[in-house]
Amino acid sequence: MAPIKSVHPDEGTPKRCDYDPCLESQIPCANLSASTGCLCRGVTLHNVAPHAPDLKSVSWNGSEVVIRWCAPYSYVTAYIVTVGGEQTQKFGKDKRSSGLGDVENVAEVCVSALNDAGSSDESCMMYQPGDSSLPLKAGLIGGALGFLLLLLLAVLLWRHRRQRKQEASISMHNTAETTQ
Repeated sequence: MAPIKSVHPDEGTPKRCDYDPCLESQIPCANLSASTGCLCRGVTLHNVAPHAPDLKSVSWNGSEVVIRWCAPYSYVTAYIVTVGGEQTQKFGKDKRSSGLGDVENVAEVCVSALNDAGSSDESCMMYQPGDSSLPLKAGLIGGALGFLLLLLLAVLLWRHRRQRKQEASISMHNTAETTQ
């Protein structure tokens, strides 16, 4: 246990610790307080179930679904992430984000905090996948239109050539009749 530091009147009031509950791999606030004398926001003890973490985002980053959360001001030993009500991953106390892989359907994504006394309520968000088939559809439609234009051009050239042959044969036929 860290020694209690007293504040002398000439030192002013203690400041809050520079601790962001949303950043990963930070020095715990209690350690910051012990080393610098700063003040941490109140934290529940290890024998009290933690408060729920704050789920900030569930998004697609191009290759997988990524979630980000902020830690509760509670003693936490791990985080549990569930997708569609089924546990998918367990993370250490200093994690604040993770990739979940490919989530194909609309699903509720939740994160909860654990400690020796139990688990917190879940903090949840709905994940709705975007329409990733749009580029494929656009490519197929563009390819089909290009093929139709090429086919139309071929038909027009064929008709034009056939018409010139007919004109040439009529012209030759007329020329043969006039020379006789």
